[in-house]
Amino acid sequence: GARRARDEDEPARLEEELPHRLRNADLLQREVGMLAQKEEAFKTTLRTNLVGEVVDATKFGKLDQEKLDGYYNDLITYYTSLAAKNNQTLDAYAAANFGKSGELFYAEVKAAAEKTMKEELVLQEIIVKEKIVLSDADYKNYLPEYMEHYGYKDQAAFEEAYTVNRIRQSMLYDLAMKFIVDNAIAE
Repeated sequence: GARRARDEDEPARLEEELPHRLRNADLLQREVGMLAQKEEAFKTTLRTNLVGEVVDATKFGKLDQEKLDGYYNDLITYYTSLAAKNNQTLDAYAAANFGKSGELFYAEVKAAAEKTMKEELVLQEIIVKEKIVLSDADYKNYLPEYMEHYGYKDQAAFEEAYTVNRIRQSMLYDLAMKFIVDNAIAE
């Protein structure tokens, strides 16, 4: 008798608990998502710091000024387009978003261009020395992740916007960064 009454109450009790369980599941799912974001942020920071250490430890000859100007101009074009989207001049955008005056902002862009160029030279050297290759199969495997990162659903549109060569180069750089991380020795 008592067991039967408990069994009959079971659906009502479960129905009562369901919103609470769903809320807990939703909270857990959000927490897992936040942990995944934190892990990805940590990995990005680690890669950036390790590549920075390798660049800092590398002696460079005179950098190709024409190429360096290209990096600088690419960054200025990028920031100018962001400013235009906000109906601002580049100087106004730099002041509003970076708290920097024109001269200071341009000096930082120049430093960023040089840093980027040095990073790419180091990564290119690692790709060559370690014989890192990106097969067509690798490209197809990594492509969905890259498309998602850049907000694309359509492969043709993504490849048109960034070009297959630039996407492949970016993937190679990421593989070279992975090589640095995998071979880093903690002191």
